Amino acid sequence: MLLGKTIFINASHPSATGAAVISDRNFKLISESSVEIYRFPIQITLSAFSHNITDIVLSANLVKKQDIMTIIRFIKDKKLDCVFLDNSLFGNLAKEIKTDIPEVNIISFFHNVEYSYFRELIKVSKKFHHWFTILLVKKAEKQIVKYSNFLVALNDRDSLDIKRKYGKAVDIVLPTTFSDNYNELQDKNARSNQDILHILFVGSYFPPNIFGINWFTKNVMPHIKRKVKLLVIGSGFEGHKVLNMQGNIEMIGKVDDLANYYYQSDLVIAPIFHGSGMKTKIAEALMFNRPIFGTQEAFEGYDVDITHIGKLCNNQYDFIQNIENFQTSKYKTIRQIYLNNYSYATISHKFKDFLDAKFN
Repeated sequence: MLLGKTIFINASHPSATGAAVISDRNFKLISESSVEIYRFPIQITLSAFSHNITDIVLSANLVKKQDIMTIIRFIKDKKLDCVFLDNSLFGNLAKEIKTDIPEVNIISFFHNVEYSYFRELIKVSKKFHHWFTILLVKKAEKQIVKYSNFLVALNDRDSLDIKRKYGKAVDIVLPTTFSDNYNELQDKNARSNQDILHILFVGSYFPPNIFGINWFTKNVMPHIKRKVKLLVIGSGFEGHKVLNMQGNIEMIGKVDDLANYYYQSDLVIAPIFHGSGMKTKIAEALMFNRPIFGTQEAFEGYDVDITHIGKLCNNQYDFIQNIENFQTSKYKTIRQIYLNNYSYATISHKFKDFLDAKFN
């Protein structure tokens, strides 16, 4: 196989997040091109600050020395050929691996340009310690760019940002994709009361999503005259309170099966104003054949005509007007756009062509 024996290293994160979906996608891609594959999840030091003060404050490193030593020893013992780093914050790990075992190929994946992401996060969270975090993040990303053989980005915006910030071009862009588990019969059978427009929001409980839902329930929901019901899905949202809580807003939170909520909905909203990378829930909505009303940030990285999959809504008036005028019949090509651009099969072919060109 093209990559030989490979270790796949990812950050530990909750399974319900968009990052987890992309990590699993990446692992599948790497597995299909490796003779042997090993997966090694590690925790970034920032996620347990009090336990990693030495690494963070004195060394300014985001991967613990103990993890680095374990990984390097494993690479040598197994005589591995390739390391896939599934996070751009693994900079000091990339440096140590390349310094100690220079013949190993390192492929590094940017889920976001984390420096840009934290700059956006500061606007929402307004937490002082993020200004310190951003310095560590920039150091890590500079290291991973320097010591990697190949760089992979999620979209063109991030690719340009990496080149501009760190002076090195990305080797391939692999946009968000979803394995296809759409069931057309279930979709038809699940349609609910058509007198009410069922609106769905899906997203994990982190600042840009929280800000978006708070903004939408305050500025849009009270002004919609037609009958609507908003369902908010995502681990953590079950206990979330909004100022304008109405009877037609339901905070469901974590669910075991998202499919039925998509099938019962008419429309997906994505009022996202901050972030980086790509929003995985856009690809998921396309896979489930649902039109999306979202902001420019929500659609970032999706190379499609938005009018074919939904509406661009950058303010409350756009959302209100488009929801009032919404008609399902306008969107006939959503599934085909997903299949052509954001299915796993499509991206798998692209990645294999890239590897064939680089490793043959």
